[in-house]
Amino acid sequence: MNYTQLLQQAQQTISSRSSGDEFELKDLFDVATWHSMSDDQQREFGRIFADEVRQGRIKGVEYVKTRSDHHNVYRKL
Repeated sequence: MNYTQLLQQAQQTISSRSSGDEFELKDLFDVATWHSMSDDQQREFGRIFADEVRQGRIKGVEYVKTRSDHHNVYRKL
């Protein structure tokens, strides 16, 4: 799984969203792309994305909360 390409795709999708929009990571991908990853790959990519946001490498996005189903929610600034 090429997480670098997935991060680039996520950033492109984020740039087309409106300021204030809240989203989960899976919302940034079409269903086929997201489901092509195993559960373990989805979790690993989720951790990578969360770290990128925390480190400020995903520009214009902030962490909002973790829901009860353990999915992180982000907001476009």
